[in-house]
Amino acid sequence: MTIERKDLSPRQTITLGNDKYTISGKRGDGTSSIVYNATTHIEALNKAKKVLIKELFPVNLNIRRDSVGALIIPKASVDLFKKYKESFINAAKLQLDFHNPSEDADTASSTNSTSNLENLYECGNTLYSVMSLDDGQTYEEYNSDDLRSHIEICRNLALAIGRYHERGYLHLDIKPENIFVLAESNQIKLFDFDTVQRKEDITHQNCQLSYTRAYAPPELLLAETDSDYYKKIDERTDIYMIGATLLYKLFGRTPNPIDTFPFQTWDFHNLEITKTASPQLKNKLTDVLRKSLAQMQDNRYNNILEMMCALDHILDLLKYDYYLRNYNVYKTSGNYYIPRTQEIESIKNTLTEYHMVYVYGMGGIGKSETARAYVEEYRNDYSVIQLVGYQTDLAKTIEALSFSDDEGFKGNVQSENDRYQIVYNRLSDKLLNNERTLIIIDNYNYISDVAKDISEKDQKVLETNRKVLQDLNKLSIHFIFTTRNTPLQHDIRKGIEIKEFSSDELRDLFFQINPRYKDDPERVKKVDKILELTGYHTLTVDLIARQSASIEGMGNHTFDDLIDVISRSGINNEVDVIVPNNKDEKDTYDIVYNHIKALFDFNQLSDMEEYVLATAALLPVTGMKEKDFCELIAIDKVSNHPTGWGLNKTITKLVESGWLCRNSHMKYDENDPLFKPALDTGAIINETVSIVSMHPLIADTAINELGFDSVFFKYFFENLEYHYKEKWCIFDDFWENNVISIMDSPEYIVINTCDEMIIRLLYRAPINHNNFVFISKLAYVILCYQRVSDFDAFLHKANEYIDKNENNDPCDLAWYYKLLCIRYCIYRLPQKIVPPEYTNSINENDKYNNEAKKFAILSFEYFSKVLDNADKADLAEEFAIAFWYSHDFETAFSFRKLSLKYSKKTNDKKRISHALYELGQSFYNYVYEIDIQADRIRFLKYSELVIKQAINLYNQLPQNNQDKLMAWTGFLKQIRFYIENPSSLPLYTLFQLA
Repeated sequence: MTIERKDLSPRQTITLGNDKYTISGKRGDGTSSIVYNATTHIEALNKAKKVLIKELFPVNLNIRRDSVGALIIPKASVDLFKKYKESFINAAKLQLDFHNPSEDADTASSTNSTSNLENLYECGNTLYSVMSLDDGQTYEEYNSDDLRSHIEICRNLALAIGRYHERGYLHLDIKPENIFVLAESNQIKLFDFDTVQRKEDITHQNCQLSYTRAYAPPELLLAETDSDYYKKIDERTDIYMIGATLLYKLFGRTPNPIDTFPFQTWDFHNLEITKTASPQLKNKLTDVLRKSLAQMQDNRYNNILEMMCALDHILDLLKYDYYLRNYNVYKTSGNYYIPRTQEIESIKNTLTEYHMVYVYGMGGIGKSETARAYVEEYRNDYSVIQLVGYQTDLAKTIEALSFSDDEGFKGNVQSENDRYQIVYNRLSDKLLNNERTLIIIDNYNYISDVAKDISEKDQKVLETNRKVLQDLNKLSIHFIFTTRNTPLQHDIRKGIEIKEFSSDELRDLFFQINPRYKDDPERVKKVDKILELTGYHTLTVDLIARQSASIEGMGNHTFDDLIDVISRSGINNEVDVIVPNNKDEKDTYDIVYNHIKALFDFNQLSDMEEYVLATAALLPVTGMKEKDFCELIAIDKVSNHPTGWGLNKTITKLVESGWLCRNSHMKYDENDPLFKPALDTGAIINETVSIVSMHPLIADTAINELGFDSVFFKYFFENLEYHYKEKWCIFDDFWENNVISIMDSPEYIVINTCDEMIIRLLYRAPINHNNFVFISKLAYVILCYQRVSDFDAFLHKANEYIDKNENNDPCDLAWYYKLLCIRYCIYRLPQKIVPPEYTNSINENDKYNNEAKKFAILSFEYFSKVLDNADKADLAEEFAIAFWYSHDFETAFSFRKLSLKYSKKTNDKKRISHALYELGQSFYNYVYEIDIQADRIRFLKYSELVIKQAINLYNQLPQNNQDKLMAWTGFLKQIRFYIENPSSLPLYTLFQLA
């Protein structure tokens, strides 16, 4: 029978040497000892001093404790207890050696990372060591949701253990309980030296190993049964335990066998402490855990210095409060893809040498698919991958790169050039500027500088692109451009041409998609005929194969009918879509649009199919989750019946016919909200979902042929209105709660796939009377997102629409002038001004404010024809806020008074009281813009009068919000205090907003 170990009781006193110590309680225990909190009295100072006392009291020796606390050692355990005493004394000596400053010039001091041993005593048949008490807690007790603190602690731990290694010792029992974290810092101290062994003693088995199994690496555990493993115990054994400690503090568990496997990954996305960390940081953290917890010692860090460098790298990455979003780029062709092994290898070699490659060839030949296939092949070589479609020029393309903090930083700059410069500076920083970052710029199709009769606009694009390319060439980031343009002569070495497949390869592609009768010689001849008719064009062969599978599956037409249609359509004739080829300076003709028109009979599409295609043409090149897309376009309402289980039949039909692409390789969190960015790397989990997308060339054709006249577009607009309702105006139900202000830096705005569709709609949709107001509202949303260049593109189209119509609808004019007002008032032309970054001259600001005021008055006049009094009050409040932020306070007050005027006409006491309160608050806020004391007091009295009226009226309501009433009353008291104590008013600060 084993006797349970008994602790010293709290308030029990023991005498060690000449001093008495009172036990406060147990601090912790281990196999051989118990640690107590205790106090002693310093007579000379008449002060109590707190200390730690460590008592030698091994378990499993059947040791008893007598009435005064002394140990009673059984005869059978005397010899073993003597060995424990020797070990205790040796550990104390070692602790002193490590705490004392090093006299060896080649050995760094461990004083600051070692607890201070004050004395060693023999008392009560055992040994006691007294140690000074530091303010802090063990790492086991330490809780923090700050990743930096844990990395710093582990880094300091590695530094301390490295000092042991320098002196030829191994710790062998590293765990959170043995690490003391000093208060208000991430510095640590080690206080348990019982397990520390000289490395040469371990090698010669001249020691008794002691460790905690949960944190022990395989070689320590195996040494229990096989003494040969003593020789394998080295510095990498301690490295494993540091990694195990980090794993425990991150995930709340010790390592299991799976954690030691090569290429093991950990779910950092669902871990709260790392959920918002950058992909680079997660990758480096994965690397640290792999190289410390590896089962094979050769796969761990060779020494502590290597581990410290890795932890320093993580600390460096933690300095960045942003990261480039990681997109999971996959082939859109699914199983129907002919590997371009040689081209992919060439891309790799070119990127290694130049960091930049142009994947070029005619439209529809497979450039984008080859770039995507490269990503699949070399995905593990990169920390972050992002694909972005080419915008109007390269500067705007770089601006369009998606960062984790897009909701803030891009909007808080003064000009479009600044936005480009901020993004470029981020790309230049070492977080991203390395070969672990891959950016794909898709469809980089532009007018080249060898083209004839270049317009002034195109010339400007060329100049911008040249400058941006010079900037990008300075970076170490890998860039892949897919383009129809042959690279310029000085860049031809960076070009990889994608050429037509051979007839055998294309025949194989055809039969992969439609395998019907693939072994029939006659069928093979007919397929070869189609290849000849298409000019061996990859996309066209793909589309025809899908068409043939669909047609033959329905049974209404034969394969011969399809060949006849293709032959008669003149599919391989030249058409009027010119693409300059700057390699031989000759104009070549792109046939792909004619191919698509010939293959797809737009007249045969059902209304529902037209609607799906028109909305799908707005999808970003990265696509959208099919479930989200179906909900966004309200496909259940369009079809008048639920889609039921499984994939949507209409989309499936369009996929089979080649219109759409469906990819099921990506994995996302189904708990993400509907419009979460579909390609945010943080959403990846082990669940496959369907992604629907459309080839850009097919999208262009669909837009040109179908437009936006589908009878079902009302459902799409209704869904968008529901989703964006709160952003139609600056405030949504602003009388109750201030929800959105486009002047503020938005905190929760992220450009997601739905928003990208809206931006594409602004560019693509033709403007007419039926859609002008709705699209204007969408443009307003985009302005809320700080996408000023996209907003301006729509504003240009809106201007052309208004100018060409002699009898414009009042609603159209009202919205047009409202957008112009906000653009001049808040987002300055040519630059946005947000206080306090006020850089324009007074004359410039007056000019902008006068323009904004002119448009606001026009807008209000036209809106007045269609709005009731309540809506007029809301609109006046919107304009008041806009002019307040532009520092045209006179106009802001005018619109606030106008809002009060129309509120009174509603006879709604609640609305009137709120309008009074807003006006009173404006008077109060204006005080901070005045530097004359008398004027400040005058406006405070205006504010007091109006706020008092608001409170009195609000009190008359049968039901009111008591919390709001208390807040208003408190505000009134504050105003009165400043009136009575004007010297307490905060100092005047130019352009400061309260």
